Amino acid sequence: MRVEFSQRDDSRCPVKAECTRSRRRRLTLQPQAEHEVLARARAEQHTDQWDIALRRLRPEGVP
Repeated sequence: MRVEFSQRDDSRCPVKAECTRSRRRRLTLQPQAEHEVLARARAEQHTDQWDIALRRLRPEGVP
């Protein structure tokens, strides 16, 4: 599901510059189950185990 804020509502936000540089802010909302799977996968990418597995898959000479 995509959500788009109206320019009128979006221009009132005092922290809009911290969220986006576009004229209108848009969000994509996933169903809860999909969101949870994506959140777990993204968190996993910040672990030592992920780094070790990734190093094994890289071709030689690639940092």
